[in-house]
Amino acid sequence: MKTLVVGAGATGGFFGARLARAGHDVTFLVRPARAARLREHGLRITGLTELHLPEPQLVTAGELKEDGYQLVLLSVKATALQTALDDLAPAVGPGTAIVPLLNGLAHLDALNARFGPPAVLGGVAKVVTTLGPEGEIVQLAPPVDLTVGEQDGRLSGRVTAIRDALTTAGIPTDPTPDAVAAMWHKWVFITTLATVTALMRGTVGEVNAAPGGTAFAEAVLAECAAVAESAGFPVPAPELAFTRTMVTTPGSPLTASLARDLAAGLPHRGRAPPRRPHRPRPHPRRPDPPARRGDPPPEGPSTPLRLRHPGGWCVPNGVEIRREVRMDDDRGAGIAMIVVGTLVFLSVLFSGDALPVMGRAFTGAVALISVIMGFVMSMGKKVDGDEGRGPRRRGPLTLCRVSPGSRPAGPGRSPVRWRCGSPGGPGRSSSPSTPRGRGSG
Repeated sequence: MKTLVVGAGATGGFFGARLARAGHDVTFLVRPARAARLREHGLRITGLTELHLPEPQLVTAGELKEDGYQLVLLSVKATALQTALDDLAPAVGPGTAIVPLLNGLAHLDALNARFGPPAVLGGVAKVVTTLGPEGEIVQLAPPVDLTVGEQDGRLSGRVTAIRDALTTAGIPTDPTPDAVAAMWHKWVFITTLATVTALMRGTVGEVNAAPGGTAFAEAVLAECAAVAESAGFPVPAPELAFTRTMVTTPGSPLTASLARDLAAGLPHRGRAPPRRPHRPRPHPRRPDPPARRGDPPPEGPSTPLRLRHPGGWCVPNGVEIRREVRMDDDRGAGIAMIVVGTLVFLSVLFSGDALPVMGRAFTGAVALISVIMGFVMSMGKKVDGDEGRGPRRRGPLTLCRVSPGSRPAGPGRSPVRWRCGSPGGPGRSSSPSTPRGRGSG
């Protein structure tokens, strides 16, 4: 069978080399760098399988043309799928069958849209291989199996021909009436293995050697199987048992390709797009304008300022920003000074000759000053929005956020809610009508 293998990596190279050794006409579509390495060293498989093709048939994208290919084995990473579809398009003829060996199911939509559903079969490859440091293919574990089937579930003649060709190459092949279900079952296997080894950053043996590792692997398998069952493709008990054995075997060196790519720093589908490194910008310092008693706080948008009090930061969220002068309410102290000063002044006034003249004059002056100061403290000018509070003294400035819809505009309006946040915790909020308490900053 004339076969084009797209990609001579760990999966495509393994099955293509087995087919070529059995006498089939196999050509590998590879990139220039991979082609140069294979021309120099040949295609070699090591590990549980020993095989060497000194001169494999190679072709690059610019050299490929329609040459009567009956079978196309598509074995690239999901990140390279779109490029591979453009590269292999010249080789697809009316009688070509495309068997994708990618993990998951999303690639079927791309293939059907590009070449039409009749040209695309469902394919599931079960093989544990990786690329070695010299570009060789290393088989890590014994399972070798390839499942092929039509997307509509019928057993066609081309599926039978593909099964016969793979069987002669020593590749166990199972023509399935439900290729999509087989792909779901493979998804459960590969997702479980990838989650266990990539998330834990270790081999199956290392994960199971850690306390709770086996229970973790079994829980991941149960979760993946539940997802497949909810999609309408329950995993048969034998396949569940096989996957459980693969991810719970003590001392197993098995890892998923995702975990190997992650450890090597190679591109993989789970990687987020690169981001610009975060560089925190210093908050600008602004000089505080001179504050005068009774001046309303300035309004308008602003950037965060460094506060003088230990409350942290007050960050604007696109809402109204005000600058508030923090002052103490001295109404009670002012009234007390009026009362005490009045009593002392009256006692001096009616004391007669009980006190010396100079003593009465000094005590009366102090009492009078006390009454005046108390009157000023209790009857000073109020700031807009703080009805019901006493006068304010000049104090440190803080930048605060006013809640939407709470801007004061005179008597009868909703009270002001000042909110000041801190760098790592909730802020503080207060209003003229409620005591100061915890807020959302």
